[in-house]
Amino acid sequence: MELAAALLSTVVPLVPALTRWLDSKALRNRSSARAEIIRARAAGRAGSRETGAAGGPEAGNG
Repeated sequence: MELAAALLSTVVPLVPALTRWLDSKALRNRSSARAEIIRARAAGRAGSRETGAAGGPEAGNG
């Protein structure tokens, strides 16, 4: 029983720090994913302009 109390008294103060760390990792992961999507969209737009694919404003469809 004393061992459980000792473990709890050690672990409980660490929970808020662990929660903040996990939130930080999740935020970084979401930000990284958003940046990747933005880069992919920009690359797709640049690629369609280079190939002259129809559908953009220069084709009269926009």
